[in-house]
Order: sequence, then C-alpha cells, then structure tokens
Amino acid sequence: MGGMEPDSYSCDELLRGFCEADRIDKAYVVLVNKMEVKRYADVVSYNTIITALCRSGVTRKAYKLFEEMEFNVVPLMKSQLQSFWDWVVKGARYLLRWVWTGDHILLCSDAGDICLHPYS
Repeated sequence: MGGMEPDSYSCDELLRGFCEADRIDKAYVVLVNKMEVKRYADVVSYNTIITALCRSGVTRKAYKLFEEMEFNVVPLMKSQLQSFWDWVVKGARYLLRWVWTGDHILLCSDAGDICLHPYS
C-alpha cells in the first residue's frame, strides 16, 4: 500500500491535536520518538508542547523541554535559559506566541514579552 509519509507540518498538527485533547504526554512521546528521530522537530513542535504545559500549570516540565530544545533545535546559552526561567517565575502562565527569527527568539505571554539572543 502506498500513501504519503508524514512531514514536519503533519506531525506538528498531530502534536497540536494531542495537546488540545489534554494528551500532552502522548504529544511528548511523538516528539521524542518520532519527530526528533526523523529530524522533523522544530521550534513550532516544541512551542506546541511548551504552550500546552504552561497552560496546564506544569512550568517545570515546560522549562525542561525548553532546555531539551537547546540541544535539538536552537543552541541557547545558559543565561538565556535563566532569563526564560525568570520570565516563567514572574508569572508567565500562558505562552501566547513563540517566534524564531533566525537570530533570536521572541516569547510573548500574559506576563509580558522576552527576547532571547541565542548567539550572544
């Protein structure tokens, strides 16, 4: 049987569906066991799960996943990771948007925005 192979976009949609169904654990398994292996994981993939974790109040897991992204997608420096954690502690419960411009990350939340420069 033929059929189409999944790509980054279709995998991201699967993650979004799992997160909307409150199956964040399943989304994480797909990210790690399928998407990272095939190099489909990108900032959108991580953002989908991090946002779901923040909305569920599981900020420590969101931070851990953000750290994993350092090694898998964006090489962030430790100071930027600390800035992210400070931002979460400050009250960022809802990550509204995450934008990667090629040279920095802009995180927008209910607690304000933070700009991370991973190469500085």
